[in-house]
Amino acid sequence: MEFLREARRNFRRFDATRYAYKNVPDYLLQCGSFFKPQALPDDVRLLVAHCPPKRCYVVSFTLSKVWKTSLRYVEGWALSRSGSPIEHAWCIDEHDVVVDGQWGVHADVGAAYFGIVFETTKMGRKPPYIDDFKRRHPLLKRVLEQASGAGRRTLQSKRPI
Repeated sequence: MEFLREARRNFRRFDATRYAYKNVPDYLLQCGSFFKPQALPDDVRLLVAHCPPKRCYVVSFTLSKVWKTSLRYVEGWALSRSGSPIEHAWCIDEHDVVVDGQWGVHADVGAAYFGIVFETTKMGRKPPYIDDFKRRHPLLKRVLEQASGAGRRTLQSKRPI
């Protein structure tokens, strides 16, 4: 968590007239939560064992779509066992426990996970969702919406999905 606070201070800041959050770490700190790590279940390990490393977004997105029980897709930062914080994607089960189809296969499961759950069916596109520089970070932007009854336009934050 301290890493994200430090990153919020040091990362490039977005234009406050267009973005609801200062930067990606600010968005995570305001909207994210911790998730409990666990060893990768054997049935999931068999499914993802052939997946190459460094494909956490694709592997987690696919797991959330095809797994027989409800796995939900999460993006955020994870702390590796060596102590390095890394942008990462994983799934969580119905008990909000981590199912990490990348680190659980290619390395030890992370020491800590902090992120935001996304309903991929509502996103209308493939990940990444948070640090989506190609689309200029749409989740972090402010959107113009009609104020109810007043007939004037106001800026409102676009909330996480």
